[in-house]
Order: sequence, then structure tokens, then C-alpha cells
Amino acid sequence: MQLLAVRITDNCHLGFRMTKQPIHGKVYPACSPQNPNLTFFHAAPFEFVFAIGFSPPKSVLYLIVERSPMDKKIKKVDKTVKNSFGMPFLPDAERCGIRCSHSKEFRIDRACDPFGSVLILHFRSAALIRTEKGIERALPGDCMVHAPDFPQFHTAVPEATVGYVNDWIHATADSVLPFVQDTGLPLNHLIRTRNPDLLASEIASIRRECLLPDAHSPEFIRLELMLILRKLLRANDQELRLQTAFSASEKRYYPVFCRLRAFLFQHCSEDLSLAEISARVNLSKERFAALYRKFFASSPYSDLMDARIILAKSMLISDNASLKEIATCCGWRDEHYFSRCFRQRCGISPGAYRRAPSNEKP
Repeated sequence: MQLLAVRITDNCHLGFRMTKQPIHGKVYPACSPQNPNLTFFHAAPFEFVFAIGFSPPKSVLYLIVERSPMDKKIKKVDKTVKNSFGMPFLPDAERCGIRCSHSKEFRIDRACDPFGSVLILHFRSAALIRTEKGIERALPGDCMVHAPDFPQFHTAVPEATVGYVNDWIHATADSVLPFVQDTGLPLNHLIRTRNPDLLASEIASIRRECLLPDAHSPEFIRLELMLILRKLLRANDQELRLQTAFSASEKRYYPVFCRLRAFLFQHCSEDLSLAEISARVNLSKERFAALYRKFFASSPYSDLMDARIILAKSMLISDNASLKEIATCCGWRDEHYFSRCFRQRCGISPGAYRRAPSNEKP
């Protein structure tokens, strides 16, 4: 095997081109005593082995290519290792995961992030994690944004019979830290979201963009990452408000109401009544409505109408169904009442909304 070593001073993406086809590899943890931060990328079917790591203290990126003598077509690796779309090295498809299940013995324990990136961890089950406060117990739905130089430690809780499950993503520091500085999103602290599925769709979208990139992928990845950070900022703000604005009994109801609100949005097309929803938490309609408004600064009816309007807008744009059919699918029994509600909330009729250019739709 012939070894080629290339020193790269700029970030790169795994899917670079050497044989006119992007190579996407799978990550395997390295067992290198010389460089414990090294990660190997096996890129079948070309029988290459890529080793990418950061050499402290300057975090210079190195790429080592091990070339098989079976392939005579491969030329020397170019020093500029970027794919044709200029994708940044992080995040990429192998720097994120969804619903990752770990063994009970699995643990991460390292002095800093091996890629010099920001690690966002979102737990689907209980786990132990190092924060600024020390070793804390993370609950399902809890999230933490690791600074690149903060020690990483997470493992299963002692009483667990199986390992923990989590979602995660590595992102470049310059794509996250400016947002943190501008908004005050806490680093190295647990953020209680109370929703184990909070980030799954955004991480899945980022992974898809990295696996099948095109000229629009960098912007889509940036937007999805910003949505992740915005969700965490909102969850953190809501948790702070929960701790200061609500009584002990109200705090106990809050996670239940969050689940009910999610249910309401997901089932907005169904014939839901306030009596039916309030019965799920054994509260009177009046008490339920009062708590709902206190928690979310909105009424159940207003949220239900908003969810139906969003669904109707989607159908008006992407479906050729009649207004009567759309009204029925979105939960309205009468198309005239649907049109009146739509106009009240959007300032335009459903038909006019359907005909309007995309840049003029409210």
C-alpha cells in the first residue's frame, strides 16, 4: 500500500472528488495511540482509507490517504479537498445521528471535541452527562450544546438495563457560536425541552442534504441548523419562565399540556372539542382553558385554527382539490366558514391565496 499525506489548512468536506465521483464514507472510531482524536473513513468501493484528525494546539486538519495498488487510475490527491458545491467539512452525513442506541457500557470521555466543533446532544432516554455544574442526570428531551473545548462525558445511568438513546450533530464553531453570543443560548448546560423528538426532523434534513448535495444544500443546512438553535433557545426561555411564573401545581401540569398541544396540532383536522381535550387531564373546560392560555399565551381554539390554516395553505399550494374538499380535509364542515376563517386570519381569500405568486403569499 502506498501512503500519501496531504496537509490541509482549510476545512473540507468528506465527499470530495478524485475519480469524478464524490466519495462518501462511513465513520469508524480509531484506535491510534499516536493520535486518539483520529477518525478513519472507509470509502468503498475504491478501497481507500481516509484518516482525518486535528493536531493540537492549532487544530490543523490532516488527511492521510492509503491507496490500493489495485487502482491504477487514482492520481495524487489535490491539496484543495472540497466537493464541487463548496460544502464545509462540518456538519456532514457522518457527523450527525438520529435515535442512536448505545450499549449499557458505552461512554464518551474526552477532553474536548475531536473535530474542534460544537456538539449538540439531545437525549431520548435518561443519561449521565458532564455540564458546567458537574455530572448531571439528563432526562428524556434534555439537550446540551457543547463548546468545542469543553470536556465531553456521557454514559448510561447506573440503574439502566440498556444504554441510552440520543440524537446528535457536530457543527462548525463559526456556524453556532455567533448565534450563542447574540442570543445568550447557554453552552455546557442542560436545556430542558421535554420533547424527545424536538430536533429529529432538522437533523434528518441535514443528513439528507449531505448525502445528496446540490448547489442549494449549504443554505438548506444553514437554515436547518438555525432552526435547531432557535428551538433550543425557545425551550430554554420557556423553562426559565416555567420556573419563575408558575406555581408548583402548575409546573406539574406543564409537560402534560405540552403533549396535549402537540396532539392538537397533529390532529387539527379532526373534530376536537374543548370538553374532550380537557377530559384528558381531568380538568374542567374553564380550568383547562385558563392554564392553556397561561402556559402558551394562546387559547386552544386559536391554536387549532392556526394549525388548520397552516394545513390549508399547504394544500392550496400543492393540491388541485376544490375549496370544499380542502375545508373538509382540514376540519371545517362548511367551505364558507372555512373561507371566512381564512380571510380573517390571512387577509385574503383561499382562492386568491392559491392564485397569488409565491413571494406575495401572506
